[in-house]
Amino acid sequence: MKTVGGHGLQCAARIFQLVERQGIVLLDPQRNRQLHLAYPEAAVWDLLIRRWPATTMRSMLAVIAGIGEDEADRLIAVCLDRWRTEGWLEPGAAP
Repeated sequence: MKTVGGHGLQCAARIFQLVERQGIVLLDPQRNRQLHLAYPEAAVWDLLIRRWPATTMRSMLAVIAGIGEDEADRLIAVCLDRWRTEGWLEPGAAP
C-alpha cells in the first residue's frame, strides 16, 4: 500500500498512475475507469504520494500553484474528499 503523508490515507491498492506532460492519469483496471488530473490537482496527488507532511504539502502547493497557504489547504481538502469519495484513496495508517 502507498501511504500518503500526514493524512491517514493511502492510494487504493488497485490504482496505477501515469505521469504525462499535461498532468497525471490514474488508472483503475478493476473498475475500468480513469481520472485525468491537470495541474494544480496533479501537484496535490504527487505531493501526497511522495508522502510529504501536511504542512510541507501546503507550503509547496502554495508555491507551485501561486496561491496563498489558506487556499492551498482548501484545495488539498477538496481533492482529498473527492478522491476518497470516488475510491482513488482509502483509509490507511499515517507514516
